[in-house]
Amino acid sequence: MYKLQLLKITFFLSYFITAPLVFGDGPVGDHVNDLKGHLNEYGGEIEWLTKEIRKIVDRYDNLGPSGVNSDEIIDRWETVKVHSAIESTHVPLYASVWQSLFSIKTGIDQQLPISEVNAALRELEIKLWQSLGAVKLAARYQDEGLLETLQTRSAVTPRAILTEINQQLDRVLAKLAERLPDQALEILQETYAYSFEAVEDEIKEKNPSLARELEVDFKIRLPEIISSDEGSRQAEMLFQTTKSKIDEARRLIKHAGEPQ
Repeated sequence: MYKLQLLKITFFLSYFITAPLVFGDGPVGDHVNDLKGHLNEYGGEIEWLTKEIRKIVDRYDNLGPSGVNSDEIIDRWETVKVHSAIESTHVPLYASVWQSLFSIKTGIDQQLPISEVNAALRELEIKLWQSLGAVKLAARYQDEGLLETLQTRSAVTPRAILTEINQQLDRVLAKLAERLPDQALEILQETYAYSFEAVEDEIKEKNPSLARELEVDFKIRLPEIISSDEGSRQAEMLFQTTKSKIDEARRLIKHAGEPQ
């Protein structure tokens, strides 16, 4: 039981990004170094944010697209501190929040039925409260000193590097959700150069076909979808496929003393 709990803690903490953190909207605030002290503020911000976006959606329902500035949705999101708290705590949830925000914005811009926009808003609310749960858990571990301990470690074994690659792919997807393709491509290229190439030979020894597939993903498929105008759903599906291949590579590479 203890080993299982430790593995769960390690899995969650692996999503925490080390300081100093710089995001698409500038440097992160000092509040992320005291998550516990800001939990009530984060919760209040989520309540305020959902009410503000609900007002925008209601105006769309009553006045139509001409009565709404959909950019206000993103503006509201970028003003709250919980924005960077979620990004520094759980990148996959952060990406999903952005995707939901843009689903609402796109629905308004494309004049979709109000039922579809309302559905996107409900999805956003779910993602925001899930994200606050992740922040609360991170606050607990931060208070116990576990986050700082993890930050001093770096991936050195092939399987640890592969785990790190999937975390970086989540970061790429988050930047795509933020509509920051240049940053997404930069992270992808760095991940390939500094992480994938470090384990490519070992993957090739175990499964040459899998190594070739991953090479094509990093060099062709993923850069193409980052540069394309395809929707976030298509990008998410492709990235999940690549992550599954990374998971398969990780299963192939087993070292004595490493947990399976």
